[in-house]
Amino acid sequence: MKNYLLLFAGLLLQQLLFAQYPALNLELADTSTKVLDSIVEVNNGASPNYISNRIQYAYDSEGREIRSTDLGYSPIAPHPLSSGQRVITDFLSNREVQSTQTWNDIDWENSSRQTDQLDTDGRIVERIRESWLLGLSVWEKEQRLTYTYDGTTDRPSIILIDDWLDENWELDRRLRYTYDADGLLRKLEVQIWNFSTQDWELDRETDYTYDELEQLTARLTYDLVDNTTDLFLSIEERFFYNGDTQLDSAFTLRNGPDGILSGTRNQYFYENSTVSYDTFFVWQAANQDWARFGYLRLERDADADLQTVAQFLIDRNTGLPIPARTQTYYYSQLNVGTTAPAPQAQLNCLVANPHPGPQTVTCSTASEPVRDIVARVYDLQGRLHWSRPLQAQGRDWSVELDPDLPRGLYLLVWESAEGILGQQKLLVP
Repeated sequence: MKNYLLLFAGLLLQQLLFAQYPALNLELADTSTKVLDSIVEVNNGASPNYISNRIQYAYDSEGREIRSTDLGYSPIAPHPLSSGQRVITDFLSNREVQSTQTWNDIDWENSSRQTDQLDTDGRIVERIRESWLLGLSVWEKEQRLTYTYDGTTDRPSIILIDDWLDENWELDRRLRYTYDADGLLRKLEVQIWNFSTQDWELDRETDYTYDELEQLTARLTYDLVDNTTDLFLSIEERFFYNGDTQLDSAFTLRNGPDGILSGTRNQYFYENSTVSYDTFFVWQAANQDWARFGYLRLERDADADLQTVAQFLIDRNTGLPIPARTQTYYYSQLNVGTTAPAPQAQLNCLVANPHPGPQTVTCSTASEPVRDIVARVYDLQGRLHWSRPLQAQGRDWSVELDPDLPRGLYLLVWESAEGILGQQKLLVP
């Protein structure tokens, strides 16, 4: 975005406006063969507009998500890759391992890992969270969650949380869930382990209320007043529905012991069966009122799957909407139980580094070859210095890098119509 106001507003709205509320789920609808392929986000607040973010998904033959890759692009033209995170999930016989990796400008490196142990019903009984120690190249335990079920529902009744300290598991928190006869969650208690008294103490409580259609109408969270055992309403969330059981409005108030600290409100409008609007308001403490901050325009297909989400901010001077960003959702068909989708092409290139001057770079792909691969060289300010298409021979590719690049450090990027296939630093001595 071109000015501070839009940048600030965009960051805030990204955190708040895309919040999940009942009956307005921004997730893929439940279908057996249709899967979310990718989400492409365009920054409409920049001139010219550019792709600021791309999320790509991959699935196994059973339709389970095995990889999601989130790529962020620089606002500096020609917009090279600036950040990246991917999550890889391995499904084993009685456990699931979810590994998170970040892009370090050269390659993917481990960041965190979560291992779920499952029972015979596929429920989580234990979750271990670990972080990657880059210097030692080992996983270090951080947290353990132990799940208990009371038999009334498939959801846990107790989650015990331990922290890894001094090579031992130490009690930290306990989550207690209470359900009614219909299986609806009615209360969540967060308890803290007191090492002095060797007992559990209430830290936070959340109460849930539903209407006759079992739609969530209120979620009220109570926290302790400092240095007391008294509770106060710290977070108040309420949801209101129209006659068609669609969500009409919702608001969240965050309170301190002495009153409202901040608040957000959403107002929903349904133009037709496929187009709806989510208008976002923020609480103004100065005048004790709501101020319209922006809105989303959501367009769905006949299956209720999202097609586009357009975000607009409200200009404080004119009161007019300003295009901020647009997300486009792409889907593909998956033949569940027969074949898995083709893996994304991975481009492996042999590059002499430091750059010797004249050199021919050879590349190969492990999967079916992609089309129209281009090599681009950017400096650290994001300026394009050189670009040339690769020559294809089956799954092999080659290109002659510019022998006359000025001395310095560059970013060599391999791109196709499918997106960034790889990148690495290139040193010209």
